[in-house]
Amino acid sequence: MDKHLHSYFERLESSKNKLLSLVEGASHEKLNAKPNDQKWSALQVLYHMKEAEKLPLAYMKKKTLDPDALYPSTMKQKFRSYLLRIFLFLPVKFEAPRVVKEGMPEEITLEELKTDWDNVREDMHEFLDNLAPALHNKKIFKHPRIGMINIRQTMEFFQSHFDHHVPQVKSLIKNKP
Repeated sequence: MDKHLHSYFERLESSKNKLLSLVEGASHEKLNAKPNDQKWSALQVLYHMKEAEKLPLAYMKKKTLDPDALYPSTMKQKFRSYLLRIFLFLPVKFEAPRVVKEGMPEEITLEELKTDWDNVREDMHEFLDNLAPALHNKKIFKHPRIGMINIRQTMEFFQSHFDHHVPQVKSLIKNKP
């Protein structure tokens, strides 16, 4: 695996492990408690974070089946990716894309979530490990807000998106029973 991709992956994996260790002590009820009907529980936020990696990974796998159909990344994508990371850093609420919101379970167990997320990460590691270097600068993921981006920009998005949701999860579990 490319050293930059490896670094992105390791940081993302470390972030996930730290966050999951924070929620470990909270009860099932606390993790599934919603502040109100319009907001997600802590486990629903974690589920969303996992799905925001799982769905793009499936898309990228499909796109890379035909490498000749991929176009090189441009400065436009680099700029848009940079702007997205800035917006995700701000305490601004974004509407999750429909495809990510669909199928949101009402109740989730932490163990099931962890197992599924571990599987997503194993799949991601394998994908990154086998991604041909010639495809690193090709547009392989269509982000719903900024369009097509390359693998490095996608990994940066994954981390920024993850970091964006950490305060939300912490806030939801701060008064754990």
